[in-house]
Amino acid sequence: MRVAVWLALLAFAAGAAAQPPPLQFRHLGLPDGLSSFAVTAIEADDEGFVWLGSEAAADRYDGVRVRPHGIGAEEEGGYVYALATTPDGAVWAGGAGGLWRWGAGATSFRRVRLGDGVEVRALAVGAADEGHPVWVGTVGGGLFRIGGGEVRRFSAVRGHVASDTVRALVARAGGGVVAATTGGLSWVGRGPARHDRSLADVRALAEVGGRLWAGRETGDVVGIGDGRRQRLVGEGAPVWALAPSTVRPGHVWVGYRGGGVRLLDVRTGTLGPMPPATGLAEAFDRAEVLSLVERDGVLWIGTTRGAYHADAALPRFTAYRGGGGPLAVPEVIGVHLSPSDPDVVWAGTVQGGLHRIGRRTGRAERWFDAPHPLAVLFAIQEGDEGDVWLGGRGATLWRFRPEAGESEPFELAPGRGGAGLIADLTPSRRFPGHLWVSTSEAGLVRFDTRARRVVARHVALEGPGRIPATDVWQAVEADGALWVATDGEGLWQIDLASGRAERVAPECGLGARLLSLAAAPGGPLWVGGRDRQLARLDRDADGRPTGACRIYGPSDGLPPEGVGGLFVDGRGDVWLSTNLGLVRFDPEAEVFTPFAEADGLATSELYWYARDQGPTGEIAVGGAGGLTVFDPDAVSIDDAPAPVVLTGLRVDGQRRPLAALDGGLVVPHRENDVAFEYAALDLRQPGKTRYRVRLVGAADRWAAAGPETRYPALEPGHYTFEVAATNRDGYWSAPVSVPLRVRPPFWRTVPFWLLVVGLVGAVGFSAHRYRIAQIQRVERTRRRIADDLHDGIGSKISSVALRLDMVGRTAALPDAARDTLATLSSTARSVVGDLRDTVWLVDAEHDDLASVVSRMEQFAVATLDRRGTVEAPAEVPPRTLSMEARRDLYLLFTEALHNAVRHAEADRVDVRIEADAERVAFAVEDDGTGFDPATAEAGRGLTTMRRRAEALGGAVSWTPREGGGTAVRFEADLG
Repeated sequence: MRVAVWLALLAFAAGAAAQPPPLQFRHLGLPDGLSSFAVTAIEADDEGFVWLGSEAAADRYDGVRVRPHGIGAEEEGGYVYALATTPDGAVWAGGAGGLWRWGAGATSFRRVRLGDGVEVRALAVGAADEGHPVWVGTVGGGLFRIGGGEVRRFSAVRGHVASDTVRALVARAGGGVVAATTGGLSWVGRGPARHDRSLADVRALAEVGGRLWAGRETGDVVGIGDGRRQRLVGEGAPVWALAPSTVRPGHVWVGYRGGGVRLLDVRTGTLGPMPPATGLAEAFDRAEVLSLVERDGVLWIGTTRGAYHADAALPRFTAYRGGGGPLAVPEVIGVHLSPSDPDVVWAGTVQGGLHRIGRRTGRAERWFDAPHPLAVLFAIQEGDEGDVWLGGRGATLWRFRPEAGESEPFELAPGRGGAGLIADLTPSRRFPGHLWVSTSEAGLVRFDTRARRVVARHVALEGPGRIPATDVWQAVEADGALWVATDGEGLWQIDLASGRAERVAPECGLGARLLSLAAAPGGPLWVGGRDRQLARLDRDADGRPTGACRIYGPSDGLPPEGVGGLFVDGRGDVWLSTNLGLVRFDPEAEVFTPFAEADGLATSELYWYARDQGPTGEIAVGGAGGLTVFDPDAVSIDDAPAPVVLTGLRVDGQRRPLAALDGGLVVPHRENDVAFEYAALDLRQPGKTRYRVRLVGAADRWAAAGPETRYPALEPGHYTFEVAATNRDGYWSAPVSVPLRVRPPFWRTVPFWLLVVGLVGAVGFSAHRYRIAQIQRVERTRRRIADDLHDGIGSKISSVALRLDMVGRTAALPDAARDTLATLSSTARSVVGDLRDTVWLVDAEHDDLASVVSRMEQFAVATLDRRGTVEAPAEVPPRTLSMEARRDLYLLFTEALHNAVRHAEADRVDVRIEADAERVAFAVEDDGTGFDPATAEAGRGLTTMRRRAEALGGAVSWTPREGGGTAVRFEADLG
């Protein structure tokens, strides 16, 4: 241990201890798409695009890509020297080729006629109460005012301007303009013109703080106002551009042609150096600055080597850096905000020992050089007796008295040697004067700083109810309970009354490797872990977990690193310390806002041990480059979404105008490769912008994306493309939507299928008509055959029978001959009867069930000749039967009746016929001799009857009757 040494590392005035972060510039050059290496003009339009004037083009930049837009024909050539935007969304460009205008919604610049050969050198937009006229300064052509539908010229001949060659313009807040001409300054537009011919070498103008500032070719800057002049001597390089700053009110950026950029404070009238910056070319202090502007907090510098831009906003954090700052070494691994002195910050370093930093003076006091055990210091905590408790390597706690420079060690785990480290020291509210000591080897220890001894150990070695882990990172008291984060055994809660420990929420997916904890009174418990996760555990009014939890990971916007430090501010927002920087989490919007060195952090690589929150809510974090202190409630957060615009469209690899998206995009099925380009117009820190897209109709879930999304093979259908983006602080914009339709091929369209259906219907109708025609033709043929049989053959056979009867009555015939003729006559009449049945079957007029039933009834009545009864339905529902079905049904019935009459020797036969739309049946019952089934089965008659019944879809049966005789029954479902 060494005696305390005061190090006068910084002899700054009050407030100078905190070093502002350097401006981080990004360069845009020819590889990025600039049309020329020399950027002669810069302007931002109302949408947020930045226009860069160069040789014969105005390039539009959206934070992602540069798109050139040519001005004039190739033969007109020349540089674009001036750019301006008007509230109507128009962009004006002036140069060697004249004046050009890009209207709202336009796709190209259009010439504004001012006269032949007019070269424009300066543009300015007038005041609102004048209707925002556009003032145009030319070379040799005088000054023009465009507004109210008219163009007015101001010339030197008429005394309007000191010279007709105008180099710079500035619109005055009270109306009119000031023109810097080769003949001097001229005030034009409000009242009589007046001139100051003593300032004939002015190249740049700006009105700030109620005064006019003029940059001269001599390098001087002259302030004019209040009836006096103020001359600020430059360094010889001509002043080429002046740009008022909105981020630093009362300041003007000064650009030199060969002298880089300086910063003018109009309140003090001093020219200071440009703030520290990174990303600029070497020897930028001698750079050829051609144009300069600050818009929306971004500083733009146009040079002969391209354009540079950086977020010019003032830092949101206070940084103490090592190497030239109050810290002897840059690596801070332990921090502590003094509860007794708000001006003091304690810092533990790697091989640099302990630092006590005075925040107002910027001075530091340091102890413990290597090889002292506390040269590496992880944990710091002020005691209530004016001493400081320190934890470094090993399981040893140190008591340090700064005023005396004395330190005293206390072993927390005797016999464990110097392994591990002390990760955290937390004062106990339940046990005043006690510290919760989190170690990587001895678990969790409660140490009484007044008695200077260990009073409790919470490790597995001491029995049930203890935490089964020796690697503890942090312990936090909240609402009467102690919460413990372990590396390997997850989250634990200790009952402070009984000392028993209980594992908490293992089912929530917290993981076992935890690093940090934070809780606001009555609020949820926040847990950070090594496995790139942040967990929220809801608690009830008594502080107990409710079981509800939520895990956040990289897919939610959390940086892909372990969460080493957690803090809750007065607004309920959560601050996270990670190896990739500081992160603020908005629990209500579920938005992560990352911060890095560009925002003012001393370093983006923060160490897990180096975190503390003071009693006033201030937060301190340390890392590889130093120490950062901030009031979280005072950090401005931008929750206004960045505007998202579509910047490009390609279909099958061919670029299409964005006008094609008006009303939605429709493409044929053969051109279904569609790519969208887009940008979020927040150019302050475009590297922080994140995009997400979805194609509703194909995938409804959001997916992370870059500044371009391509869909290479879209199926025919209706879709909606949506894209959203974050601003620099992580808040999402409303999505921009584009309806998209891929037309199907003609064979998948409704008209095609209507045509197909029509053709199929036509073919079907034709087939139906053909079938009907065929049926009608067959019916006509059947009717003709029936007529021919009845009128031809039938009548002739009847004639034969009559002649046989007549011949048989001849008296001279012998009896044998007369018997033969009688037999022939009877046979002929039988043939006529059979022929009538055939005619009836063939005739299409009888193709219905009622006709068959009627025929069956007539046949039964004629055959029985009053030797039995015939029952038949009076009405039969309409039901068509084919000729084959009628034949099988009729012949089946006649066969059954013939068998009863001819073969059964029956005296009586009863017939019953049943028929409706779905069923037909009959029964023939006689009182004859009956039959032998074995003999009958061998006969052809019954076999034929069974075949006909099966053809009708029914069944026929023969059963003996009680008392003698046979019953034949048939039944069939007509379906």
